Amino acid sequence: MSTAAPTDMRPAAHPTWIIQKIDVFVLAGTTVNSEEEIGAAAKIWSQCHIAFEAIQPHIYIGEAQTRHLLSGRTEDATPLQELTVIVNPDEPSPSMRNLRNEWFNRRRGDFAVFFVPRVRLTTNSAPSAADPAYDIVYIGIRQYSTGWEVAHELGHRLISPVHHGLRSSLMHPNESGDKIDEIECRAARGDAAAQYEVIRRTQ
Repeated sequence: MSTAAPTDMRPAAHPTWIIQKIDVFVLAGTTVNSEEEIGAAAKIWSQCHIAFEAIQPHIYIGEAQTRHLLSGRTEDATPLQELTVIVNPDEPSPSMRNLRNEWFNRRRGDFAVFFVPRVRLTTNSAPSAADPAYDIVYIGIRQYSTGWEVAHELGHRLISPVHHGLRSSLMHPNESGDKIDEIECRAARGDAAAQYEVIRRTQ
């Protein structure tokens, strides 16, 4: 007589880890610690067996580089801490185009995280945002717990670009929960059925 446990009673096999390599860009004037933020975001996403591997960061110490990237003019008199990435989902702003090009020229990873002085999403007042077309996130002033903004914005590139229909507390706007719904974990890992279900929910 077989002693094997019934199929529905066997413990589920742990999924293999997926490694996502992150290109990190730290612009002059940022107020957050990029290493701490990436580390905390990685801890949040570990519940989905997704690991973030930060590549050697590109650090912009001089103001001129940051001013050129965010305003297009090195002689811009705007205070450094007020330089802003304008994220427009409908029409890429000059700062978005500059940062996209910066990543394309230096790209080694799967995603890019830009730590900048400020971010403004044109559709609301969010201080961080995911690029609507590329695997880039822009992190400005931190509002919630360490790593939350990075984890949340990367979620928009891994799961869905919209908030509507997402059930994870991590993906709710204006909250700081760090739980990720099981089906959204699967979608982020590339499960086609889960991705279809997430798309169905968000329509």
